[in-house]
Amino acid sequence: MLRLHGNGITFDWLVFDETYGAAVPLLEVLNLVAQRFVAEVPVNFAVAEVAGGPTQRADQRLGAADARGGRRYRLAHRTVRDSVWRAATAAVWVAGRQHRLIVVINEATAEVKYFLSNATSAPLARLFAVAFCRWAVEHGFRLGKQEAGLMHYEGRDDTGLIRHLTLALVVLGFVATQTERLRGEKSACDGGAGVPGVEPALRGAAASSSEGSPEAASERGPSLPPAAQRAGHKVPQETAA
Repeated sequence: MLRLHGNGITFDWLVFDETYGAAVPLLEVLNLVAQRFVAEVPVNFAVAEVAGGPTQRADQRLGAADARGGRRYRLAHRTVRDSVWRAATAAVWVAGRQHRLIVVINEATAEVKYFLSNATSAPLARLFAVAFCRWAVEHGFRLGKQEAGLMHYEGRDDTGLIRHLTLALVVLGFVATQTERLRGEKSACDGGAGVPGVEPALRGAAASSSEGSPEAASERGPSLPPAAQRAGHKVPQETAA
């Protein structure tokens, strides 16, 4: 980050998960180069109400009850129903600098998250939007790994790896563009879809014999309930020497 700053490269925002959010030395470096960030932090992240004052856990400074009484924000999704969150904020001190601690709670699942930002004058709506941008990026990488071969590289050369990642992202971008263009419609070559006799019928014996077999179950995919929502993690907080 210091090298990027020295070369005149800056970012509008940085956003990262609570593993990095708990690393106080990283936050100090970002503050040193005046880089705005919104970091998810664990529930046991240490904050102080005043400069040099005693510290307390993030969930002691702001709790779920504070979030429930906060402002309401809607987070739009493309493939699932929009989620609604309530958020509250408080001024805190971390590593000798003032920050904003944000607590949010999902109205449907009661999931609680904590964020920390050094952009103390930014509107809460802006901080909320930045905080949840990370999930879109992670979803893009997940699709790249599953659909575009982002992880299918077995070489030992950095140059080959970079080329592979570039091609995988190009493929993912192409697929995303075509999906958006064809969303909700059939392509021109699918004019005969649904017409009897276009596709050969499956053999009944093969269909009945495979039904209920382990192979058929693996092809259909696992039928598992969605993962339970968490109320926050406890991550060791790193401090500067």
